[in-house]
Amino acid sequence: MHPPPGVDAGAVRAVSTTSMREGMVLYDRSGHEIWACPNVDSRAGDEATELVREGLAEKIYRQGGDWVAITSPARLRWIQRHEPVVFRNAAHMNMLADWIAYRLSGEFFTDPSIGSSSGMFDLATRKWSPEIVNICELDREIFPRVLEPGTVAGQVTAAAAADTGLRAGTPVVVGGADTQLGLVGIGMVDPGNFTVIGGTFWQQTIGLGEAKIDPKARLRTLCHALPGQWMMEGIGFYCGLSMRWYRDAFCDLEKLEAERTGTDAYVLMEKAASGVPPGSNGVIAILSNLMVASRWIHASPAFVQFDVGDPTRSGRKECMRAIEEAAAFVSLGHMRTIEEITTSTIGEAVFTGGAAKGALWRKSLLTSSGYR
Repeated sequence: MHPPPGVDAGAVRAVSTTSMREGMVLYDRSGHEIWACPNVDSRAGDEATELVREGLAEKIYRQGGDWVAITSPARLRWIQRHEPVVFRNAAHMNMLADWIAYRLSGEFFTDPSIGSSSGMFDLATRKWSPEIVNICELDREIFPRVLEPGTVAGQVTAAAAADTGLRAGTPVVVGGADTQLGLVGIGMVDPGNFTVIGGTFWQQTIGLGEAKIDPKARLRTLCHALPGQWMMEGIGFYCGLSMRWYRDAFCDLEKLEAERTGTDAYVLMEKAASGVPPGSNGVIAILSNLMVASRWIHASPAFVQFDVGDPTRSGRKECMRAIEEAAAFVSLGHMRTIEEITTSTIGEAVFTGGAAKGALWRKSLLTSSGYR
C-alpha cells in the first residue's frame, strides 16, 4: 500500500481504518498473527448449536446484542476444539479493522462499533463483557483496550512506513465498523434516524440512544461509532448480491451495450424493467428472508409464477423488477420490526449505497413502504 502517485506522504495528516464486521484475528505473545477469519466464516456451526442448546447463546445475545452464528464465542469454541495449540497460544485478539491499525502502529486496541460485532461486548457499558469472556474460557488480558473512534491511538511505525510509503510518526486514529462509519459519513446517527443501505448486502438501520435489544432475538444491536449511541439493524443478505448475480448470469446483452456506450449495465437493466408495472406482472423473486437472528432460514433462491404462455409479459425484465421489489419488501419488513421494538413510527428514510443510484430501486422502496 502506497499513497497515490503525486501525493506527498507528508501531506497525510493521519490514517484510520475500517473493515467488515465480525471478522477476527488472534496473535501469539510476540504479536504474530496465528489465526484469522472474515465475517462470513461459518465453520463453527456445531459450536453455535451447542451454545444455543446450553442456553448460553441467549445470555450472550442479551448482553452482546447479536446471535452466535458468525460471532466470536462460537468461533473461539471451534478453535479450542479443533486447533487447541492456537487456543493455548492466543495472547491477543482484535477485529479486522483493528488488525490493520495494529500493523500500522504496533498498538492493540478496538473501538465499540467494530468490537461489539464480536458478540463479546456488554453493549450497555460499551466494553468487553467479563461474563462472555468467561463463557469463552479466555483470560481478560487477551482483549484489547476499547477507545472511541477519533482517538489518536498511536503512530505509524518505521516498519509500517517502509511497507506503505506513509511517513513514520503519522498519527493512527481509531476508526470503526464499515456500516456505522458510513452512517456517520451521511449524518444519519441520531436516535430515530432510519436508513436503508443498499450494497451487496442490504441493511436497514436505526440510531438508538440506549442499548435496546430485541426481546424476540430477530434483529441485532451494535454500538454506534459515536459515544453514547447504538444502532439496531436488519440485514437482507441477497438483496444486492442477487441483482449482481442476475446481471452476470442473464444480462450479457446489457453488459455489451454498456461497454459499447460507456454506460452502466444496471442503468440499462433498470430501463428495461421500468416499463413493467408494480407487481412484476405476477413474477415473484424468492430471495432474502426477514432477519431472525436466532433462527435465520432462507428458502432456496427462485422466481415463481411465470406465465409461460406470454413471454413478452413474463421474462427477463419482470425478473429484474421482481428482484428490486423483493428487496423493498425486506426493507419494509425490517422497518416494521424496528417500529415494534422501538415503539415508534418511521415516516422518513434515507436510502444510500450503490443501489440508491437506481431510480427504480428508489421507486420500489417508495411504492412498498410509503417512505418519503
